[in-house]
Amino acid sequence: MKLFMKTGIAFIAMLFMLSCTNTADDTTTDFDLDNIESKNFNAKNQAVTVPFKSSFYTEQEGDLDPEGCEGDGIVLNTQVGGGNGTHIGKFTAQMDFCMNINEGPDFAAYWGGDGVFIAANGDELYITVSGQVLMYGEGEEHDPFYVAYFDDEFEFVGGTGRFVGATGGGMTNSFTNFAHTDHNWTGTLTLLPGKN
Repeated sequence: MKLFMKTGIAFIAMLFMLSCTNTADDTTTDFDLDNIESKNFNAKNQAVTVPFKSSFYTEQEGDLDPEGCEGDGIVLNTQVGGGNGTHIGKFTAQMDFCMNINEGPDFAAYWGGDGVFIAANGDELYITVSGQVLMYGEGEEHDPFYVAYFDDEFEFVGGTGRFVGATGGGMTNSFTNFAHTDHNWTGTLTLLPGKN
């Protein structure tokens, strides 16, 4: 009887072990491994688009330059400052743009706005921006520190380090008294493979 029980237990254990082994449908072939490796490789080597948010300030550096842009009443405005942004961290900023100071009194067009955000490690993210600075109207509610604002499109146009080939863009949300401007820009930033 004891021999019969031991044989029965051994037989059940053997059946249990056989039921736990892989079947032909569960095995991974060389082809499957190639596909898995290929999928992982491609996932790491695709451009990634991420939300971008920044809060920074700029101030006019020096006088408006009447020689920096062509045309009567058109001046070069250089702005410098800094702040923080997603995917760049703490940064310094510089922007140069042409501005028509004769277009007022309600707005002033600006264009050719080439700028750079420089991360703490030295990586640079290049931007372009153009649009109109709009004066606050009489009775329009606003912070009295500012006299004008602009809500225009900006674009990322490459960079250095992790921002090589960066693209994307968004909208400015900026408030100015012309000597000092506070910015809250939002949009998306697309980073190339190996840079994200």
